[in-house]
Amino acid sequence: MESATTTVRRRFTSAEVQRMVETGILQDSEHVELLQGDLVLTPPQGPIQATLVEQLDHALHEVYRVGHRVRLGLPIVASDGSEPEPDLAVIAGSIPKPPRHPRCDEAVLLIEVALTSHRIDHDKEGAYAEGGAPVYWIVDVPARRLEVYTDPVPSERRYLTRQVFGETDSVTLPGTSIVWHVASLLP
Repeated sequence: MESATTTVRRRFTSAEVQRMVETGILQDSEHVELLQGDLVLTPPQGPIQATLVEQLDHALHEVYRVGHRVRLGLPIVASDGSEPEPDLAVIAGSIPKPPRHPRCDEAVLLIEVALTSHRIDHDKEGAYAEGGAPVYWIVDVPARRLEVYTDPVPSERRYLTRQVFGETDSVTLPGTSIVWHVASLLP
């Protein structure tokens, strides 16, 4: 007689993952992100992605100088079981005291630069929507386009609106009248 086996998954919370980091269970060299309770290994950035992220970081600092802060590859709280690390995040307000990670609903814009991380970046879409991030961009380098997600539905973990802009198109930065050409986001 064969017994039926089921896969049992152990989901983690943000607090548990933080304790794993503090106690050394997770090392700084292990680049993992918490998505829907799972620890997901994320690929390292190659030179193209790193350069694009650095260029966007500089440009975003120029635009969002007052009343915002730009975070580079740092955690943002989407839910108790999701704490992704967007390549770039524009957060409204100043650094909180006491220190804490910002929440998605405090973001003005979250950006992922996708070269080899498409699947992970699309998985993050659900987490960002669940957290109420108003605008999420995926800079899709191989396809030479920008995907813009708006109108989050947190209870459904999705965005109502998805727009795709080609490299000859332009997009307005959230909360501003500044227009960027999609080609300027690409190598």
